[in-house]
Amino acid sequence: PSKYSTKVLVEDCTGAWCGWCPRLAYKFDNFMVNNSRIFMVGVHNGDTYALSSVESSLRAKFGVNSFPSGIVNRSRTFNDNGNISSLADSTDLGTYLRTRMVTGLAINTTISGNTLNVTTKVGFDGNVSQSLKLVVMLVQDNIVLAQTNYYNANNSYPGNPYYSSGNPVTNFVHKNVLRSTPTGILGADITGASQTKNGEYTATHAIDITGLPAANLKVVACVVFADGQTKSGILNAQWVAAGQNKAYD
Repeated sequence: PSKYSTKVLVEDCTGAWCGWCPRLAYKFDNFMVNNSRIFMVGVHNGDTYALSSVESSLRAKFGVNSFPSGIVNRSRTFNDNGNISSLADSTDLGTYLRTRMVTGLAINTTISGNTLNVTTKVGFDGNVSQSLKLVVMLVQDNIVLAQTNYYNANNSYPGNPYYSSGNPVTNFVHKNVLRSTPTGILGADITGASQTKNGEYTATHAIDITGLPAANLKVVACVVFADGQTKSGILNAQWVAAGQNKAYD
């Protein structure tokens, strides 16, 4: 067994204009509630919370050309069953949750005025010869923004949770919305000298949080294979509320 627990990170390509997007938002919210090792980041397109160059780079990297689409562990898109009322497709994440991870992450954060200081540590439970990158993201939870809703009064989806919510849903709550990424969305290099069993890599970042509600901020970090490797995707991920610390687990 690895000394690190396995986490799954899903990046939900979404937008407030997208009438079908409540489907994946609803599913991923339920998945997170029922499994603390699953985390979703909302990567917005075409609305007030979109980071245009960031989200377009991510979608281009993984060939996402439709909304909503969930990128699972930066390996492939989520196998959505298309039914907002059915969470049976949660089993699609099982393969990743059962994978033994050779890396783990710890995140320490402090807030000083309008600056969020982040120290991310990557621990190794074995030797890794491939080139790796660290991705650090700042997300904001519980953003209220009107959401287009094609499920409203749609009899093709009886019993769905947004049937009587109106179109748009004026009080829609968006979870874990990507706000910035100090490493860049595709990551910054991890030095190879640390990639040995019991080795550790440390990176520090200062993130400007001016105008953002600190109580609703989180830091998400993940380790990914660099381009051109025989392997791809996320080796592991971690997340913590801003101002708090998360140890290796």
